[in-house]
Amino acid sequence: MSTILIVDDDQEILALVKKRLENHGYQTLTACDGEEALHQIDLQKPDIIVLDVSMPVINGFEVCARLKGDASTRHIPVLMLTGHIRYTDKKIAEHCGADGYIPKPYSAQLLLDEIARHLYQSPGLPANE
Repeated sequence: MSTILIVDDDQEILALVKKRLENHGYQTLTACDGEEALHQIDLQKPDIIVLDVSMPVINGFEVCARLKGDASTRHIPVLMLTGHIRYTDKKIAEHCGADGYIPKPYSAQLLLDEIARHLYQSPGLPANE
């Protein structure tokens, strides 16, 4: 079973995404800011990360850049799930190494499709056990 780390400072969104993913058979980990996310990743490497941009302590762009700059985590797909919908924000996400960019409000099916797509194409990671 694939494990997904969900990172968002909005507790309602965090709970909604967590429930939706668990209902589709995924294990989930959660964090409410970038620092907690990095700590979670140190403890247990998830198969994929769903990451908000605007968060306290360390923002999502910085978290993504750190993960993609580290040999032990750069293989983990990062999907930005964010209210930042400007073209420049999407370009910053790409520059940081994000593997996907999903604007809020988001389609649940799009999120599920993107997760499945990245799990299946990521080398060395289990797709759906």
